[in-house]
Amino acid sequence: MYTSLDQQLNELLHTSIESLDISDAEYRRAVSRYEAVGESLAEYWGEEDPGGGVYPQGSMRLGTVTRIIHRNDEIDIDLVARRDLHPSSITQAKLKEDTGDGLDLFVKSDPEGHPSKKEGKRCCSLLYDGFHVDVLPALPDSEDGETGILITDTEFRPWPQSNPIGYANWFHTVMRDEWLAKRAVLAKRGIDVAEVPDWSVKTTLQRTVQALKRHRDIYFTDSLADRPASVIITTLAAHAYRGGGSLYEVLLGVTAAMPSLVQLVNGVY
Repeated sequence: MYTSLDQQLNELLHTSIESLDISDAEYRRAVSRYEAVGESLAEYWGEEDPGGGVYPQGSMRLGTVTRIIHRNDEIDIDLVARRDLHPSSITQAKLKEDTGDGLDLFVKSDPEGHPSKKEGKRCCSLLYDGFHVDVLPALPDSEDGETGILITDTEFRPWPQSNPIGYANWFHTVMRDEWLAKRAVLAKRGIDVAEVPDWSVKTTLQRTVQALKRHRDIYFTDSLADRPASVIITTLAAHAYRGGGSLYEVLLGVTAAMPSLVQLVNGVY
C-alpha cells in the first residue's frame, strides 16, 4: 500500500523509465559487435604501425542508452577509432579514408549481423538490423591531457577537438556518491557486486537523462531533425543535478533548474 502520492509517482516513474532501457541481449550484442570492430581494425592497422584503440563514447559510455520509439530511428552506438599518429603526419581526409578502408575489410569478412557501411561527414557508420555503429576516426590531442582527441569533420579544416572519455569521467563523478550507495545496497542483499555490470546499476541522474531524451523524441516527433543533441540534454541535467532524493524529486529538481543554465547571448542561446 502506498503511503503518499509522491511515492506512487516515484514508483510509476521507475517502472516507466526502466522500460526505456535496451535489453540485456541488445546490450551484450552491441558490446560484442563493437569489440569485433576493434579487433578487426587492430588487425588492419598491423603490429608495426602506430598503436591506437577503439572505445565507446556517448550514451553507451554514460549508461543512458534509450531504446527506440520512432520508425527508422535506431539504437545508436558511438565508437572512437583512435590512431596514435601526430596530426602533422596525416590529414583528416586521409585518416577518415584509411579508417573507412579498414571497415570495408571488416564488412567483407561477413561478421555477425552482416552490416553494411555508410559514410558521414564525421564518421563511418556500420548499419545493422535495429541499430547502427558510428565509428569516429581520431588522433590523440597532446594539448588536452591523456584523453583528449582530434576528430575528423569534412566541414572543418582545423582538427576539431573532443574528449569523450573526459566528459564521461566528469558525468560519472557527478553521480558517483549515489552510484556507490546503490552498489552498497546490492552488497548488503548478498549480491556479489563484482558480478553486476556497471551498466545495470542506474542512478537517478541517468534515469532522468533517459526520461528527458524520451520527452525530446516525443516532442519532436514531427521534426526529428530539430531535436536537441543528447549531449546538450545530458550536460544540462548533470549541471542541474544536486544528488539525493527519489527519482521523482530528482526529475522535478533537474527540470526546474535546467532553464536557468541556458543563457541568451547576442540573440543566441
